[in-house]
Amino acid sequence: MFVANPEDYGALFQWGRKGDGHEQRTSAIHSGTVGGSSNFDANGQIISWYPAYGKFITITTSSFPPSLDWRSPQIDNLWNSGTESSPIKTANDPCPAGWRIPTSEELQSLVGYECEWDALKKGRYFCDGTNRVFFPAAGARSSINGNVSLTGENGYYCSSFDAHAMFVNSGYDVGMTCYQRAVGFSVRCVAE
Repeated sequence: MFVANPEDYGALFQWGRKGDGHEQRTSAIHSGTVGGSSNFDANGQIISWYPAYGKFITITTSSFPPSLDWRSPQIDNLWNSGTESSPIKTANDPCPAGWRIPTSEELQSLVGYECEWDALKKGRYFCDGTNRVFFPAAGARSSINGNVSLTGENGYYCSSFDAHAMFVNSGYDVGMTCYQRAVGFSVRCVAE
């Protein structure tokens, strides 16, 4: 699920889902929001015998973020049961032990420290003079048709809170915005 090299593109998660196979760039598609309490486990994830389990869920209507979700009803704390300033990793967080998905505040703190786009590796470096971290332009997976696009051009990184994400691209654009929860984005884990 996670890659050995920071330059590798890796998986694309739908916000709030743990790794069940849906995050693979070529996973099968299930069309339509999953609803009904009997289709979710105690952590709010799709039960293993439901047809959408392990599949990327596409939604056929367009709506302003974050209302376009893979599940109904929405739950805002699937990856972070704490707050922005005091995050609490949940059982749904796909990061390995000792790691968690960053908050939007943590991702926002990188904005302004972008130092260069690497055209060979296709991604953006962030640096503060001594430390450097690389975010590949891994693209995104569409919530409408499940297609992966913008690989090598743009990268989108989920935060643990709501559906905020950091975006990077080959131009000078780096920032934070709110996205649809059904879109597939990268996860960049931080130490707990």
